[in-house]
Order: sequence, then structure tokens, then C-alpha cells
Amino acid sequence: MRLAVIDLGTNTFHLLIAEINQGAIHILYKTNIAVKLGEGRINENLIVPEAFSRGLKALSEFSDIIREYRAEKVKATATSAIRSAQNGAEFVQAVKNKTGIQIDIISGDEEAELIYEAVKASGALENTCLIVDIGGGSVEFILCDFDQIYWKKSYDIGAARLMQQFFKSDPLSKMDESNLLQYLENELQELESICKQYPPVCLIGSA
Repeated sequence: MRLAVIDLGTNTFHLLIAEINQGAIHILYKTNIAVKLGEGRINENLIVPEAFSRGLKALSEFSDIIREYRAEKVKATATSAIRSAQNGAEFVQAVKNKTGIQIDIISGDEEAELIYEAVKASGALENTCLIVDIGGGSVEFILCDFDQIYWKKSYDIGAARLMQQFFKSDPLSKMDESNLLQYLENELQELESICKQYPPVCLIGSA
């Protein structure tokens, strides 16, 4: 069976097409497009018209590639930017109308669980680890070992959100840096507490 998988991130849309045969996975094609869906007004929970159009164009291109490779099944998953946007459902419907691709919007918890399974499959998990998945809209923290998740949480502190909120100059001013660090310290108090309860011995970053 040929399967096409689309990951609709806040900054980048990814497409992977694979042949699955008796449990073996053979990658036929993969690409990504920097859509920057969160550009402009992500902190106002809105996909601006320019980003909306870029997203539709990217998925139209993906749809053509999927047809070329004759994928039998398509799985498209959307994360932070689309799930938090007031016009996220409108974007999903526009994609469906234009390309026929059905997008599933997953919660932050579901995203964290998928990240855990992916890191586990990579063989990187040893002892108690803290996984940090750095996205444009959200960052997921998963405290875990190979056998279980002890704690997980998705925070709306992705790169696009922080850029729009705090990066008012280049280089970043000392005042904005201080405000950013204070903001993160306040947001991540629960993470600090759980890490004291289950001290991780390794940190795994993913993106």
C-alpha cells in the first residue's frame, strides 16, 4: 500500500510518501514547504489572508504529487496554528474543497503522544528523559522513559508566537530578553515541578 502523510506545522508543511509492504516501510518521496502559516497574527489566533493562500497553494502542490505517486491513502494532520485559529475550520474546509484532502486537527496532548512514539521508535530513549519538541506555534514537553509517559504538556510558546510577542528589535534588546525569560519562567512552573518529582537524566530535542 502507498501512503501519503502530511504534517501541517505552524511554519512548515511536510509531505512524505511511502510504500508499506508486510510491515516494511520504503520512503518514495519527501519534501517540505515553508508556509509560515502563523506569520502575522498567530497570537491573535488568526491565519492572515497571505498565509491562508500560501497554505492552500502548498497543499495543492502536495495533492498533485500524491496523485502522481498514486498514493492509496492520505493522512493529513494539523497542529498549533490551525487548532488555535478562529478561521482554522475555514482553512480545513477550503483545503477539502480545493484538493480533496481531509485534515485532522489534533490536540496538544495527542501531538505530545505522537512525538513520544516517534522518539521511542528512533531508539533514543534511555532511562528517564525529557523530550522537547520545538515548533512554531507550540512546544511539547514529555517526561518519559521507554515504557511510559510520566507527564506531558503542550505549551503555546512556539517560535512564531515568541517572535511576534517579544522580538521587537534585532538584536533583541535587554528589556525584551528579560521580559521573554520572565514569561517563560512563569509559563513553565508546572514543568519545573514535575522534573523535580521525576528528574530526567537526558534531554532530547525534536522539531
